[in-house]
Amino acid sequence: MALFSKARGRLTGGMGLLVLLAAFSVAVHLFSNVVFPFGIFRDEFYYIACSQRLAWGYVDHPPLIALITLITRALFDDSIVGLRLFPALAGAVLIFLAGWMARQLGGGRFAQALAAIAALSALYWIIFGFLSTIGFDHLFWVLTAFLVLRLLQTENPKYWLAIGAAVGLGLMTKNNMAFLTFGLACGVLVSHRNYLRGRWLWLGALLAFVIVSPYLVWELQNGAPTLEFIRNASIKNATLSPLEFIVMQILVLNPFTLPIWLAGLIFYMRSKKYRLLAWMYLVPLAIFVATQAARADYLTPAYIWLLPAGAVVIEQWIERRKWQWLKPLALGALVVSGLLLLPLGTPVLPVADTLAYAQAAGFASQPIEKTKTALLPEWYADRFGWQEMVAALAQVYQALPPADRAQAVFFTANYGEAGAINFYGAKEDLPPALSGHNNYYLWGPDDASGAVVIVIGFRNKSDFGDAFARVEQVGTFTCQYCRSDENDLPIWVARGLKQPLPALWSQVKHYD
Repeated sequence: MALFSKARGRLTGGMGLLVLLAAFSVAVHLFSNVVFPFGIFRDEFYYIACSQRLAWGYVDHPPLIALITLITRALFDDSIVGLRLFPALAGAVLIFLAGWMARQLGGGRFAQALAAIAALSALYWIIFGFLSTIGFDHLFWVLTAFLVLRLLQTENPKYWLAIGAAVGLGLMTKNNMAFLTFGLACGVLVSHRNYLRGRWLWLGALLAFVIVSPYLVWELQNGAPTLEFIRNASIKNATLSPLEFIVMQILVLNPFTLPIWLAGLIFYMRSKKYRLLAWMYLVPLAIFVATQAARADYLTPAYIWLLPAGAVVIEQWIERRKWQWLKPLALGALVVSGLLLLPLGTPVLPVADTLAYAQAAGFASQPIEKTKTALLPEWYADRFGWQEMVAALAQVYQALPPADRAQAVFFTANYGEAGAINFYGAKEDLPPALSGHNNYYLWGPDDASGAVVIVIGFRNKSDFGDAFARVEQVGTFTCQYCRSDENDLPIWVARGLKQPLPALWSQVKHYD
């Protein structure tokens, strides 16, 4: 029994605590998606569509998310809990790595707990609450930083192979990885040029290139559509001034974590050994601040390696002053503030209560993209209205004469609408939905004739009606909690396409 007690003490006092905190984050996500799922998110429909058309690239993202979605659906079918399990596990890994990096930097139990709980108290809940490229992008940013930390600690240059693999997989997940890669390269040039003289850094770079090369070939074969998408997306995103961007970082990370990650940044900057990790934060920060078109989440993975260093600094500071009373106070502040932020990051309340809470906290109607607002924060609003929209469109389709139904298709303004129609419509034998948005444009019109088209997503007939002989509005779709640009949408039936659809297809393209 004594031996068992000692083993249990080591488990709960060291790695076990980090495992428990990581498991808690998964449990919250599972609870959220079982009790308050709020429906499928807009992008999840799109990734499902991409998983049905595997390729080495897509207009707005690299290919890995499509493969992850395919595996997810093979394991869990269309379960919303299953769809979001891998993102939840990715978030758990980040919580664990935050504490584990503190341990690697010499932190004791308090530093490890402080780093992990600080990460747990931030609004990473948003990022890992649904299937998206963002969560896995965060995972590869942090995994790269962890491997860099081990490289600097062990001075074993072979770690560059693992770093190259992490960078390559990150670039196959989301293009944002390029900013971290640039920061890493700048850091090596400024403070760790000794690695340039060995072969391992170059072998790691070669490995990253080999991993990402199929995606690069796809880009060349398709006319580099992602470059056009990036240009348009930078215009679409809500503009943040440098001050606004910094303030958003502080709010999203939880203001109570500010002293921790700021101490970590200062520690890395002052440390000759670990300064590379500071550059991996500062260079992307400078780019995002200068462009004023970056979303707040673009930089949030970088704080996961600032928090552990700051936690170790604070632990040592407390130990030198023997202020042990400050430890429970600091942890308690993070726990309480984290619980207060929790309903803003993942659904743990009914929708009406979530709306009231978000309004009270000032997080309601916060647009991530220009002109797109809602009663709820956008990351919640994008989960509402889709099934009801498809039901309304199905009624219009069923009301068509049999001859029209035989040749009808849907046409939408964006991939969310098209993805929802194809997802729910497959269960009701509805015809396919076409769109000119992002990869739906590349997938083309298939064999649709364009003789009868049910259109949604356009408020004005002039946006598309000139291409048809007759257009009539047959209904209006409304929803309470969805985004404003998806509410009060006219439903049109257009007949008599004036030109063959393939000839008109180039006019419907929009990458944004």
